[in-house]
Amino acid sequence: MNDVYDDNDLQRLYDEKYFSTRSRPPMWVRRAEFIKEKFNPKTVLDVGCAYGELVKGLTDLGIEAYGIDGSDYAINNSDPSIRSKLFKVNLNSDPFPFENKFFDVIGSFYSVEHIHNIG
Repeated sequence: MNDVYDDNDLQRLYDEKYFSTRSRPPMWVRRAEFIKEKFNPKTVLDVGCAYGELVKGLTDLGIEAYGIDGSDYAINNSDPSIRSKLFKVNLNSDPFPFENKFFDVIGSFYSVEHIHNIG
């Protein structure tokens, strides 16, 4: 038995049914404002970004923000204005798509429980 989630598993688990109720954008706007006030970052990565609502909030505040998520569905249904800042990455198997030390802040909200092998 292979106990590592492969890409087929991720697509099956995090499809349209999983995302049938979209996140609450005002919550992500408040979180973006808090991140800017608390850390004043130039660059931010949201790990497990789903639709990229935090990335959108940070971008609207003038911060260079990016997101990674394992779901093709979520990224393909994100706001078109930020879709180029979102990357489909299976953190269980794919290489990290950014240079070391590129980000001032890396956050992960409601997502670490979906990463199978942290190490």
